[in-house]
Amino acid sequence: MESLMLLYQLLFGSTKHIS
Repeated sequence: MESLMLLYQLLFGSTKHIS
């Protein structure tokens, strides 16, 4: 389940950037 972690990190990073 490495893809899930990568996807999550990408989403999290994007959210942090927007915040």
